[in-house]
Amino acid sequence: MKSAGQSTRKMQERYYQRRMLTAVSVLAGGSLFFLILRIFLGGIHKPVIYAGLVIVLLLVLKTVMSFLEKSGKKTKSIEGKFRRGAIAEESMGELLDKLPGDNLALHDVSSRFGNIDHIIISRTKGIILVETKSHHGTITAEGSNLLIDGRQPEKDFIRQTLSNCYWLKEWIKTNAGLDVWINCAIVFTNGFVTVRDKIKGVSVINAKFISTYYERLPDNKMAALLWDGREKLQGLGG
Repeated sequence: MKSAGQSTRKMQERYYQRRMLTAVSVLAGGSLFFLILRIFLGGIHKPVIYAGLVIVLLLVLKTVMSFLEKSGKKTKSIEGKFRRGAIAEESMGELLDKLPGDNLALHDVSSRFGNIDHIIISRTKGIILVETKSHHGTITAEGSNLLIDGRQPEKDFIRQTLSNCYWLKEWIKTNAGLDVWINCAIVFTNGFVTVRDKIKGVSVINAKFISTYYERLPDNKMAALLWDGREKLQGLGG
């Protein structure tokens, strides 16, 4: 089975390698430029032509370096985003692994719509799907949309969670022969959550309340069947 945040951590490492490659390219490009400058201009003795070519080559170097610098900053920003996401998923994985009672935690589960951060199979509560978010700021709701500091986030978190929820429900029905209810939650590890009601059946909570959320879930009549067949469900973990 995968560990919490595994895919996100791999994405962070990929962008880190890309950023290092950009840095190496800058150093190599600068060294190559001065080598070419020395070779190419070595036989030119007319000051006007020499100065003109130097200016042209410097402009070319500046353009290339500017592009590489912007690319490096963008890559670093994306790398930081994945790093924060991985830390959030890893910390949430630790919390979910410590929930009371008989539970099986699956992390970083691949679905048709991307990855599901966490799935809990509980002997009494049934199935719990958790999507972890590392965003800072105040989390509010406007209709069926979540807002962070009054602005739309980069994606529709409610839609993402519901898509994974429906996929998981169908997967269990196909592979375990059970038509089950899925408890869905979006958990913010850093944000201040002011949302009190479910949005389209999805709970939105702060990470420190995950145990309280779990304990308040009603017992599920099919939970025992799911627990007995948990070996089949472990196939979700890859």
